[in-house]
Parts: sequence; structure tokens; C-alpha cells
Amino acid sequence: NYEKEIPFVDFILEYDDKNYHAWAHRQWACEKLGNWESELDSVDRYLKIDVRNNSAWNHRWFVINSFYKILPTHVVTKEIAYIFSFIDLTLNNESPWNYLRGFFTRNKYSDFPEVKEKCEKLVESHPEALDCTPLLTTLVFIYEEDETEDSLNSAISYIERLKNEVDVVREKYWGMRLKRNVQKMSNIVCSDS
Repeated sequence: NYEKEIPFVDFILEYDDKNYHAWAHRQWACEKLGNWESELDSVDRYLKIDVRNNSAWNHRWFVINSFYKILPTHVVTKEIAYIFSFIDLTLNNESPWNYLRGFFTRNKYSDFPEVKEKCEKLVESHPEALDCTPLLTTLVFIYEEDETEDSLNSAISYIERLKNEVDVVREKYWGMRLKRNVQKMSNIVCSDS
């Protein structure tokens, strides 16, 4: 009886809310029950207890993408607002940023301009924002997508900051992105001449 599985998993998660096996079992039970809408409320409860619970963020992604095979625009818009309510609490928490960027593997940032607006506002209003790897990474992706001279200049500026100061562990990764964006910029400048 699958109905008993979710309360059982809740019992386990009360003691260890990041237990990988419990979350995997919960996903299995959800697939059997098809109980997607109430599951979002459960995930919300876990995230309000611990905003840094990456397992809960992953489960939210699983639920949203299981319920909607093609994500409607209004759902993405609602999730963006939801995500930023948690980002406002813990700017440097990678979990909601990763969840946010997941939506843009199938969508364009330009279709949801509120993401760029919110990110730029965070840079303006938070002194620590220029040291926030997930925020700067998201802005790089947004500016790269625009592919205008101004946006690529912004992307290059943030990439240099990430590469040299903020995310030096991934220096080679940022170096590769820098090279690619400098090439894009060169192509734009050459085509304008």
C-alpha cells in the first residue's frame, strides 16, 4: 500500500532530512501514487526548515518535472518567485541557484526577464553579491545568452572576477568561457566594422 510509504519516509526525514535513501524511496512512492500537488507542500515544509537542504531542492525538481512533462510558462514564473524568496534568505546557497538554472536548460532567460532584473538588483543591493559564485554564474549565463556587445562585456567582466577572485578553484573552466566570450565579442565587433 503506497499510501503508507510517504508517512514512513516523513518519519525517517524527521531524524535525517538529507537522507538520500529516504528521498529516493519518496520519489519511488510518488511515482506509484502520482500524488504530485500535495508533494510540493511537503517539499516546501522541508525547505522552510532548512533552506540549504539540497535533497529537498532536488525532490522539488523531480516533482515539478514529473507532474508537468512540458512546463507551462506560469509554472516557471511561479517557481522563479518561489526560488528568489529563498535566495533572499541565503544569497550564497547554491541549491536554489542550481534549481533556478535547471529551468533554463529548456527555456531562455530572455523569456523570463524578471530573473535578470532580480539578479542585477541583488548585485546592487547586497555588498557581498560580487563574491557570490552562484549569482555571478547565473548573470554570466544570462549575459551570454543575450549576445550583444554590452551583455558580452558584462559576461566577460563577471567571468574575469570569477576566474581570478571568487571561484579560482574552477579557473580553467572560467578561462574556457572567457576565451569563448572574447571570440564572440570579436565576431560582433568585426561584423559591425
